[in-house]
Amino acid sequence: MFKQILSFLENTLIVALLIGIVIFALMTTSMLAGMDWSESETYFYFIRRVFALLIGLELIRFLITFNSDTLLEVLIFLLTRQLILMEIDGHYEGLLSVTVSIAILVLLRVFLPRFSTPTRTSV
Repeated sequence: MFKQILSFLENTLIVALLIGIVIFALMTTSMLAGMDWSESETYFYFIRRVFALLIGLELIRFLITFNSDTLLEVLIFLLTRQLILMEIDGHYEGLLSVTVSIAILVLLRVFLPRFSTPTRTSV
């Protein structure tokens, strides 16, 4: 009974996230259509929004597949987004720690054998 309730809540969260991502994408499209594309700030705004959408989709994929590989990919996406936004904003505090964190996650993904986390499908 408890597993069924948790599964229902997970599926509800996945659907809510998906609806939020679709609304976010539609709003982004309408905002970008009215912006001046000759300005570099428009492009940077576009990059920020695309990364937010990608991370949202990766989070949904993680909730559906729930394995360590997907978790590592979500973390790598988050840190890569942070690294790129540091470059765009011109703030380099934490550059070394973000770079080292990405390197560690990539090494974990490449060199360690698959973790013992079972793959499951909740949808």
